[in-house]
Amino acid sequence: MVLISSILLGLGIYYIQDAIRKIKKLPPLHSKRTYHKKKDQVHAVKRFQQSSRLKKAQIYIKKLHKRFIEEKTTIKPVELMTEYELILYYAKLIQHMAYKDVQIIVPSESFGVAIIAQQHGVRTAMMVCKEPEKLTPEMMNHFATGRAYYDCERAILMTPTTLCPDGKQFAEELHITCWNMKEKEEQLTYDESEAWQAYLDPYLIKHDQDLKQYAIYETHRLLETYDA
Repeated sequence: MVLISSILLGLGIYYIQDAIRKIKKLPPLHSKRTYHKKKDQVHAVKRFQQSSRLKKAQIYIKKLHKRFIEEKTTIKPVELMTEYELILYYAKLIQHMAYKDVQIIVPSESFGVAIIAQQHGVRTAMMVCKEPEKLTPEMMNHFATGRAYYDCERAILMTPTTLCPDGKQFAEELHITCWNMKEKEEQLTYDESEAWQAYLDPYLIKHDQDLKQYAIYETHRLLETYDA
């Protein structure tokens, strides 16, 4: 019995020592890295305010903004456009005014109707006149007929400048709405900041925690600036 007890005791000591040796050889456990808020912000700023990173980011954002502007409007001045280019340009603008199903029509074959589009379920006929001073009552009568021909509920006359008072009054008598497209462009420019943010949203890197932390840092910084 003494011999068996000694053997069992020896085996027990051997296995305990072996287990201790194996435990010591295991790699140390790394707890999940956590930063103090201030330390986390400093880390993010160091990573994302390096001059090389900022330069690349600025170039990238400029390219995106250029594409955003080109998709939204055009660089060519209205005065230099042909009648057809102006129609295409205005068709692009009204899409940014929530008009859907925009169709281009050949004006010479369509009672002066250049564009047909819908907004909130209302089908609208649109006439584009590059030189409103040359607009005649016959042309507006023709356009009013085109509205009925294309089964539209609304008619809009689009010009680069304001129509003369007599022309505007005659258009109103025919239930034609007159749009000064310069004013519409200015309104779109006014709303551009919000549209630009929405355009950028799909390009944001949302899975990068450091970038997220940097965004939080910038937000706090701006809020402190405005509150000061």
